[in-house]
Amino acid sequence: MYRPLVDLIEDSIACAEVQLDAARRLDGARLQDATQRRQDLLFEIEAEGPERLQAETDDEVRELVAELRDLDRRLTRVLESGAQVLRDLGPARPPQAVYAPNGRMRSKRT
Repeated sequence: MYRPLVDLIEDSIACAEVQLDAARRLDGARLQDATQRRQDLLFEIEAEGPERLQAETDDEVRELVAELRDLDRRLTRVLESGAQVLRDLGPARPPQAVYAPNGRMRSKRT
């Protein structure tokens, strides 16, 4: 079924906003659902082929794509920050045995 490219991109933006909100709230299930929906939309866009994408590219599409890219950058920053916080708060790793330059075993914190 044919859907206008603008509608597909607007739906992708809505999904990206849900992803961003879910990431901020650390809601993994909601984030995963929104990510799956975005993947489906991306598949739908790509399935149409490059001819349609080139034919429908206009100022409105460019603006929507720029908005989607901005949301993706924000989502990446939130996810990276959240992952870093979880790493920092996670349990300390036990010392790891490694070889010293002289060939002897020593423990090293990771």
